[in-house]
Amino acid sequence: MGVQKSLRAAVIVVFVLLTAAAGGLGAPSEEKTSEASFLFDTVCTITLYGKAPASHFIDVFSRMEEIESRLDLYDDGSALSELNRHAGMGPVAVPEELFEVVKHGIAYSRLTGGAFDITIGPVQQLWDIGGDSPEVPDSADLAAALSLVDFKKVIFFEHGKRILLESRGMMIDLGGIAKGYAADQAAKLLRDLGHRRALVNFGGNLVALGTRPDDTPWRIGIQHPDRSRGDTIGIVEVTDATVVTSGKYERFFEQDGIRYHHILDTTTGYPVENGVASVTIITGSSMKADALSTAVFTLGLEAGLELVNGFDGVEVVIVTENDEIYLSKGIGDDFSLVDTRFKVIR
Repeated sequence: MGVQKSLRAAVIVVFVLLTAAAGGLGAPSEEKTSEASFLFDTVCTITLYGKAPASHFIDVFSRMEEIESRLDLYDDGSALSELNRHAGMGPVAVPEELFEVVKHGIAYSRLTGGAFDITIGPVQQLWDIGGDSPEVPDSADLAAALSLVDFKKVIFFEHGKRILLESRGMMIDLGGIAKGYAADQAAKLLRDLGHRRALVNFGGNLVALGTRPDDTPWRIGIQHPDRSRGDTIGIVEVTDATVVTSGKYERFFEQDGIRYHHILDTTTGYPVENGVASVTIITGSSMKADALSTAVFTLGLEAGLELVNGFDGVEVVIVTENDEIYLSKGIGDDFSLVDTRFKVIR
């Protein structure tokens, strides 16, 4: 058994292609400053264009640390851990921020029919994929953990901002939306600080503010699911948008010659195997994109496309294991193919 995990390699799922901005298009250059910090179990990078006081990076990363201290499942002192410890013991008063994020998580769980379910915590804990001791769970243990997965058993009390987890052993895991929420908050704070051109990359949750220095859309590369980081299959162009990718290559381990990835089916408890290799969501909210990328991956090609095509302002790029790329109906010319071995289906 071996965990296939490299800090920087594992976290950069999408990246920005700046070649055109530096390629002599006649646009004036703009000073660029980047800072990074390790948060949410990943490398979080913020890149600012134009005047960027050091205090702005400090402000944003301090805010991110605050969010992590409330939403981190693996921090025993976090508000989320406190909530989970009281599962089945009555309503728990929680910070307003945690209350709102959990409410959003349940809304996405309901919207996707449980394909995305933030109560997956007991199952995720058994597998421990990305942790120190990943392993295939015992079938009886897995069945017991699955019985606790039910977003309908999370009850909200607006008065006092209280949450009830109805059954003992239930566990909320916000790993599917916490980074997205944090990336949205980072982008909001940057706008409040006066930045109109910036990039926020939280381990593949990428928010692009404004346009590139030459006033053209940002060009975001979509990672090849079977090759080393930096090898793209295509490019999406975005302005003031977020791009989030979920892929079976991101986190995994091998046991007895079989690879197990981290995106778990909420009905079987096992990693999803439906022919999908990666899902990239393009929309205005990184938290929404976070949830939908996982949901579409779990639902599979047809149901996933149907889900996304039912939204306004949401697009998807689905890469299958047989080298086909499926695009949502509204993406138009914003996607361009790089690796011609793949077939694009619109």
